Amino acid sequence: AAIERDGELSFIFIDGNHSHTLRKSAAEGDYRIQSSYGGYENVYDASPAETQAARDVLEPLNEMPLYARVDMLSDDDGNLRLMELELIEPYLYPLQGPNLGPLMAEAVQRRLSDG
Repeated sequence: AAIERDGELSFIFIDGNHSHTLRKSAAEGDYRIQSSYGGYENVYDASPAETQAARDVLEPLNEMPLYARVDMLSDDDGNLRLMELELIEPYLYPLQGPNLGPLMAEAVQRRLSDG
C-alpha cells in the first residue's frame, strides 16, 4: 500500500556523501515501480531528516562503501523504513543526479590517494 500511496524513495550516496534522491512510483493500479511495468522516477528534494534516516542505514557498516543506494518506504506513521540496501550492483540513476560523475571521480581519486 505504501508504494501505491507514496512511492519508494531511493537515496544515492557516494563515499558516504548524499548525491541525490528520487521517488520511484508505480503506474496507476500497480505496485511495481520498474519502468518495464510502467513505473517512473522523478528527482525528489529530500528533507534533511529524510536524508539522515537514509544515512543512518549506512552508519553500522564496518567500512563506508564507494557507492550505495538506500531504498526506503514510509510506514503508516510517515516514518521512513528500509526496504533495500543496494551495495553490490545498484543502478545509481545518473540522469537524475547531475553531480554523480564528479562525486564518483572525486571519491575514487581520494581512495586511490589514501591507499
